[in-house]
Amino acid sequence: MKKTLGLLALLLLSGCGAGAGHQAGTPLPGPQAEAQTAMPLSYPVRVHNAVSRELRLPEHARGQRCTISIRLRPDGKLASSKIVRGDAPLCAAANAAVQRAQFPPMASATEYALFNAVVLDFVP
Repeated sequence: MKKTLGLLALLLLSGCGAGAGHQAGTPLPGPQAEAQTAMPLSYPVRVHNAVSRELRLPEHARGQRCTISIRLRPDGKLASSKIVRGDAPLCAAANAAVQRAQFPPMASATEYALFNAVVLDFVP
């Protein structure tokens, strides 16, 4: 529960391109660049970036919500994903983004223990 709540705060996609000028079917603005910071990005931020790069919002996505549960392997490969709840158009786009995303490998057993199962909330 603790890791889910922490990830929800970091993975909410509400601030990732839901601006007034964002057009449906286009990718979200660029994810946070790892090169711009001296410190490596946390695993939740890297997961967020991986999904954001692949997400194409459907028309009229604003106001919709979707929750997807994912399980990752230590090498970063997607083991499984499940739509938990949400609006069908956004969930279809979000699930497709999760399937296409290239998740980073886990750096340690601790990182794997913390982040192998996460819940992603999509709120454009």
